Amino acid sequence: MTKTLTLFCIGWFLLTLNLYGQKKQYLQFSIEQGLPQSQIADISKDEVGYLYMATQGGGLARFDGNEFKIYSKNEGLESNYINALYATNDSLLIGTNAGLSIKVRDSFINYKSPKILKITKLQQRWYFGTSQGVYVLINNYLQPLKANQKIDLSPVNDLIYFDQYFWIASPTGLWKIRSFDNNSKAELLVSGNFTSLLQTQNGVLAGSQNQGLLFFENNNRTKTIKEIIEINNLGTIDDEIWVATENHGVFFISDQIELKEKIFNKETGLATNAINIIIKDHQNSIWMASN
Repeated sequence: MTKTLTLFCIGWFLLTLNLYGQKKQYLQFSIEQGLPQSQIADISKDEVGYLYMATQGGGLARFDGNEFKIYSKNEGLESNYINALYATNDSLLIGTNAGLSIKVRDSFINYKSPKILKITKLQQRWYFGTSQGVYVLINNYLQPLKANQKIDLSPVNDLIYFDQYFWIASPTGLWKIRSFDNNSKAELLVSGNFTSLLQTQNGVLAGSQNQGLLFFENNNRTKTIKEIIEINNLGTIDDEIWVATENHGVFFISDQIELKEKIFNKETGLATNAINIIIKDHQNSIWMASN
């Protein structure tokens, strides 16, 4: 039986893909369909089923399946330039160029900070990768955490906690540190511009702009896929690892951390090879955000 999968790309297209054939169709979602701006940096879904899109200058766009609702500085956002989103319970955490906004229903609580690039919850606390190191939200206050000068003064693109260490993806390299205090020393694992991290069952995948895709098992690098560069984001959908890139489309990685032949790019019908992030919604549709 033929299996059909539906994919949407904010800013560009709706893709209906026959997984066992070659038929592909794309429907564009852009300004003409109600988006306030066509550069989408991130997407998040809430428990109700709304999709939220982070735009670069147009504020926050919410999609209910039929139309977009826009939130901007006029409604209380800290900035219209949004880089990161994280939906949780009845709230949406929004990382902007000017700090953090937390949307609770239709109201916003704002916190000033450097530009926020990544939002994640680790060990029951909210952590933020910013343009100037790592921040944490404690007692309604965003405070910086100290690792070392190279980390604290540079952008932090991603942050995860695995095997009793914080792993940090930064333009200065891939780092790990046991805790953010004066007693811990950050260890540089690999130099290079690292952009995204993904925890797997056996280790950590690290995506970079210039070093390829690296896999660490038992704290040692065991595999490197050099064919994939300019990585924007790593994610999993239906037990498949998806790699979104800046100029080469989307790649698929097996559980054995091997490059699969299946790929989405302009040659297969995508309107662009610049994909920022990919998620699956509650209706089992796949959304790909682009510039």
